[in-house]
Amino acid sequence: MDVKYLNPIFAAIKDVITQVLGSQPHFEKPSLKKSPFTSDELLVIIGITGEMKGKTIINLNKESCVQIASRMMGGMKVEFNELSKSAIGELFNMVMGTAAGYFEKQGLQINITSPTILEGKNIIISQKEKVIAVPIILEKIKMVVNISTEGKVA
Repeated sequence: MDVKYLNPIFAAIKDVITQVLGSQPHFEKPSLKKSPFTSDELLVIIGITGEMKGKTIINLNKESCVQIASRMMGGMKVEFNELSKSAIGELFNMVMGTAAGYFEKQGLQINITSPTILEGKNIIISQKEKVIAVPIILEKIKMVVNISTEGKVA
């Protein structure tokens, strides 16, 4: 996986999260995940289509989801429910929409799918593409962004 297919996503995560949540995220050391891998609690999946194929799978716990949703709603107290899940889906929809703009500046046309949110324990994810996992910390909020891409499609 070429870093030129990752940098626009990292830049979008940094820019959108900083703007929307008011704090700059800290990226920890990336690692390669082998398929299948498991995740717990909450996944936000956004597909990438067009001149590049792939997906981002954001893994976070319910408490981080609630904290993010609360910040997005001006500090309002929120519960873990459909509203907070919708907020987290929208945040990462904005991230990937911004990433699409960054890819376009590099001459690569992509589209994104609407977010799919999965909730549960021991969710098993199987896929053929390699997955780069990047832990992100934003104060007390922790999440892992899993990115898989298949370079430029002919």
